Amino acid sequence: MDMKRIGQVLTALAVIGAVTIFVFEWRRQKAQEAELARVRAEMGELSRDLEEARGGTASAEAVRRLERRLEAAARPDAAPRPASGEEAEASGRPDEEGESPAPAEPRPVDMAAVSARIQDVFTQQGTDAQWTARASQTAREKLSSALPDRSSLRTVECRSSMCRIETEHDDMAQMQQFMQEAFMDPQKRPWNGGFFAMPVSDPDTGKVVVVSYLAREDEELPMPL
Repeated sequence: MDMKRIGQVLTALAVIGAVTIFVFEWRRQKAQEAELARVRAEMGELSRDLEEARGGTASAEAVRRLERRLEAAARPDAAPRPASGEEAEASGRPDEEGESPAPAEPRPVDMAAVSARIQDVFTQQGTDAQWTARASQTAREKLSSALPDRSSLRTVECRSSMCRIETEHDDMAQMQQFMQEAFMDPQKRPWNGGFFAMPVSDPDTGKVVVVSYLAREDEELPMPL
């Protein structure tokens, strides 16, 4: 394998890793949103219980217990609370042996910066009469065959040394399937150039849109310095 091909493989692996980070962050954000909705619902229920306790025959201790639970739920940095019956024990338990906080996670790849750099270079390029039209047709045919059901090919635009492709998917699972088939399957890849893909969400449809750049064979994608 020559050095050019090795570089293309390494670029592909780096992009897949970056997409994996994006998927992880996407799922983490969704989990946080679900947790926030759960906390809000819990606070609403606790507030109702507290009002009923204050206006009813509940003991003063029961009212204070509800107040403490509501205050704990309202704290932005509150950790997940233990199940009922374990609250008193957990609240008085000190940190084990003063353990130091876990080290910070490695900084993820700044995909937005990479995408912005490639987009800037792409918009400044002209076309190549011998390559642009042929590349557009090849990319459209090859990538269309790699699309999962209910996914669609939005646009294909080729310039002198790369193509910009937009695809739309129902969810992240479809996006990952497309990435695997379109860029890793040698039978469906348009050609042996490098690629970069940036998944984004469409606020109007809620679907996942992937903006991909495919480098012309024997050309490199312009990466940030």
